[in-house]
Amino acid sequence: MMTKYYLVECLVIKNENQYLYEHITDNMKAGIEHFYVYDDKSDVPVEEYLKNNYPELTQYCTFNNVCDEFWNPEFERQTNVYSDFLRTYGPETKWCAFTDTDEIWEGDVPEFLKKNEDKPGFIFEGLVHGANGHVWENGKSMKENYYDHIVTRWSYKKLIVQPELVERQQAHIVVFKDHSQEAVYLPECDITLHHYFYRSLEEFVKKIFRGSVNEKLVIQMWMFFIDNKLDQKDVDEVFKKYKVNMMTHSPNGYNTPYSWSAKIESESKK
Repeated sequence: MMTKYYLVECLVIKNENQYLYEHITDNMKAGIEHFYVYDDKSDVPVEEYLKNNYPELTQYCTFNNVCDEFWNPEFERQTNVYSDFLRTYGPETKWCAFTDTDEIWEGDVPEFLKKNEDKPGFIFEGLVHGANGHVWENGKSMKENYYDHIVTRWSYKKLIVQPELVERQQAHIVVFKDHSQEAVYLPECDITLHHYFYRSLEEFVKKIFRGSVNEKLVIQMWMFFIDNKLDQKDVDEVFKKYKVNMMTHSPNGYNTPYSWSAKIESESKK
């Protein structure tokens, strides 16, 4: 069956407009033709931001708002967003990558997929990049700032699937209509997924403050310090600016192997 596109991306974003130009242009180099953008109530709407700053990129985007109209309470919000994409736009493409703003594909992704169209989907292991000693956000690209990748204890997997075969899509899990089918796990291949998960300490704090469209994913402050080392003086300055308190328990109510977590006080508690 012929489709409008061969490879697209479904992107959920909130208050990360500063990374959009790099994300879109670099992923287009890797072969993504179109971006279905779901804006999760960004302070500056994504569509408005692109029209005002990079109008040439809007032709490659279809804009949507994350809203309550298509919510299924049985699943987390991210699954509901992906379900809306599959229902509304899935028939327009042969393949779809479900990735985030801090993730960049490298390599000829369509060429790889064309050789493997007999597979329903693939799970790629992300190459995680650390903070590279950065404390503050500086306006430079992720690629410029965070060039070194790190060996981390976390596993960051992302999917590229054929939407017509999918029953349900979650952040890191896919269920196909044919339950005998499974996505092929590729710890290494010709395609690289760069995951700029940490970025600077300031940006990581903002990540926690934004929250996640996936309620089951609780990002905590201790995760940053497991993989990144900074001077205590710099850490204190960031924490003071954003009113971050290190606690002895997790924000979701249970202890973790590393008993650090972050509590960010709202501006109303100044």
